[in-house]
Amino acid sequence: MKRIDPNVLLAITTLFAVALLVMSATIFGPADPPWRYVATAAVVTVVFLVLQPFVPRFMKMKKGPLVIAEAPSSAVWAAIYPGLIILAAALPPLFPGVSFGLAVVIAAVFLGSTIESAIMSLRKA
Repeated sequence: MKRIDPNVLLAITTLFAVALLVMSATIFGPADPPWRYVATAAVVTVVFLVLQPFVPRFMKMKKGPLVIAEAPSSAVWAAIYPGLIILAAALPPLFPGVSFGLAVVIAAVFLGSTIESAIMSLRKA
């Protein structure tokens, strides 16, 4: 039986954490259109993924997956992404009526980063 790649699991976990944040911000946020945070997260993630092929060439850097087999502790460090997003999802009930658009944008960038890592990991395999 083939195991699932840890980077794919990280991307799925981050996706669920972003969904939790979007739901929490939509329910407890200001009385804006309910699709506002969904659209923000989707657009930021797609734009991040579209721009990523150009960034390493522009910045002259080498990128790799977030979780690598040679460093098992990298999985623990990569788990910080969904953990921070889940902590951000706990804030809207504490501060109802406040806009959490910036938190959604940051979470979408984290999601794009983990999706990019999963794509890189699957291409190497």
